Amino acid sequence: MVKNKEPKPYVLPKNAIQKIDLGQSFAEYDKLLEKKGVYVQTPALLAAIDPNTSKCFFVGRRGTGKTAISKYIYQNKPDVVVIKKPNLSLISLQIDSIINKEKIQILNQGLIACFKRTISCEIFKYFLTSDSIGWNRLPNDLKKEKNFIENYDFDDRCMSYIEEIVSAYSQGDFKSLSRSNKRSKEITSCLEHLPRETYMLFDGLDEFWDGSDATVTILMTLMHACIELAADYNMIRPLVFLRENVFDRIRKIDSEFTRLETCVVSLEWTKEFLQEMIERRILLPINTRPPLGQAWNTFFENNENFSSRDFIFSFCQNRPRDVLTFCSAAVESAQNQKHDIIRVQDIQNARLAFSESRLKDLGDEYAENFPQIASILYRFHGLSRKFSYNAIDMFVQLLLKDNDISLANLTWLYEHTQAYKFIELLYSIGFVGIQSENAVEYRGIGIKGASPPSISEKTYVEIHPSYADALHLQDKTLNELPSDFVLQVDGTLFDIPEEFTQQGYIDKLDDIKNRLSNLKHGRDTCEEYENIIGEILKYCFWKQFNNIEHRARDCNGAIIRDWMVANIASDGFWERVLMKFGATQIIWECKNYAPLRAEDFAQIGYYLNSNCRFAVICFRGKEDVLDHNAKEHLRKIKTEKNGLVLLFNDRDMEVIIRQAKNGKKNSDAHINERFDSIERL
Repeated sequence: MVKNKEPKPYVLPKNAIQKIDLGQSFAEYDKLLEKKGVYVQTPALLAAIDPNTSKCFFVGRRGTGKTAISKYIYQNKPDVVVIKKPNLSLISLQIDSIINKEKIQILNQGLIACFKRTISCEIFKYFLTSDSIGWNRLPNDLKKEKNFIENYDFDDRCMSYIEEIVSAYSQGDFKSLSRSNKRSKEITSCLEHLPRETYMLFDGLDEFWDGSDATVTILMTLMHACIELAADYNMIRPLVFLRENVFDRIRKIDSEFTRLETCVVSLEWTKEFLQEMIERRILLPINTRPPLGQAWNTFFENNENFSSRDFIFSFCQNRPRDVLTFCSAAVESAQNQKHDIIRVQDIQNARLAFSESRLKDLGDEYAENFPQIASILYRFHGLSRKFSYNAIDMFVQLLLKDNDISLANLTWLYEHTQAYKFIELLYSIGFVGIQSENAVEYRGIGIKGASPPSISEKTYVEIHPSYADALHLQDKTLNELPSDFVLQVDGTLFDIPEEFTQQGYIDKLDDIKNRLSNLKHGRDTCEEYENIIGEILKYCFWKQFNNIEHRARDCNGAIIRDWMVANIASDGFWERVLMKFGATQIIWECKNYAPLRAEDFAQIGYYLNSNCRFAVICFRGKEDVLDHNAKEHLRKIKTEKNGLVLLFNDRDMEVIIRQAKNGKKNSDAHINERFDSIERL
């Protein structure tokens, strides 16, 4: 009788660790997502591609895979329309001054009709542009919208429709409102003529999110419009991807929230799915592979007393971005040390970098809901990991005595001065867990995970391990704090220029934003526009730039640049520019008009040379999409000068100011997107 041979243990190929590339933790920049076999079939992804489900809304915290699902659908479905980062704040300006609680339902119905009309036009624009359908095959009702379909983008078309109903609403002209709603129904009914099933994806909704009641109302009505379209027309699948904290704002104001709630998918990840995600990425460059489920222990060191998987996941909050960030740091350490496996040392080396990254990201994630919350979190610096209810109460009282906190006028903090409310807040953002009988319960990542367990005066809370290293917390329990104790502020995450208090800095940024918003275009105000841009350089990029010089001349005095700055960045986007282009000096040109002219590109191209290959043009445009002429000029500069010119319009300036005001540290995503769109020309 022949005995069955046991399979030989898998042996890592030579230099296997050096081949690993886990990709980017931000899906919008992750090129690995373009490769086959990298996606994990989570319940949320399966729901998104299931034609028989009524689910429209995919809700999760930052880093839970919303954009990844959007990319998967775009890559794998034939007809997909993507609305990336619609400017809801700008659209909401149309209704900001007319919200009337007594008649809000009438306005909401009009807004829903506007969104249904806008979405319908956007879908037909897609099919007309792709030559899948011609005007001759479409109903006459739709042909009346030809100008809006062909010449307007989503934001502008929506604002035009909303402006129409706002005018009627403001004047009490309900007949006109009724006619507008009827017109929307006529356009929407044309969706019956769609040739194929079409996905309509809304992603990046929080990019221009200002948190105002008007913006929340706009998002709420967009969501109701998506539900109604999905219910009425089988050929359209509108999907909205949004963050939990944004979704919570809808929950608080929508009287018909239950309609939305039945269509929600929560982006939740188990440890098994997270392990599979890492294994799929690790195995991509490996020819002879171990099976999924075994790859982790093949590439990561383990022993009787140490499970690398359990160790890493104990620091991560069951989110793909957390696990990718930690594992990438560990892989980088192993590669730098030329290890043949990812060792315990590599995992430990990754802890501090991961912790600092997570703490910064947490403050950034909730900056819109709770401005400058990072400055509150960092005041736990040097304290303990575990706090009694009494110690938390004393901590809050010390916060209220803190001079910088008082000057910052954090209205949301005064709504959480009771210890149990403060604990609920910290729990809801995932900063602390609440101790039960034998374990500490941290919030889950689903939409229901933010509700804390019961809290009493006997409650103990523990800061999540992922933040302990960054805050240099002591491994002990803190039961009380003296009334004269001074909370640590050194190394605070909310950095400001030395000459300002926090409130003074915020007031300065508000002043800059208001002056920019109210400044007229044209030659008469061009000098003031230059001054405003100079202040943005000084106060929003104070850590990245110095030696900011106005109207800088070259050595011969013949060339005058509006602004010249020295690039001293040690991380982030501006370090990327420094490394790629050797851009120790950066030119900023200011054009107080729009659109840009051919001579503007010729001028900036003349300024560029072998010693200065990167420049920025600020102008007064509102459009996020470059026109054909601008693309050609930028492509020419890229080819002839081996350089790049970045374009910033008023919207970009507003985002930069808002992120500085809210204390956002990881604010490069928006600028990186602008950079990538031009570099790919």
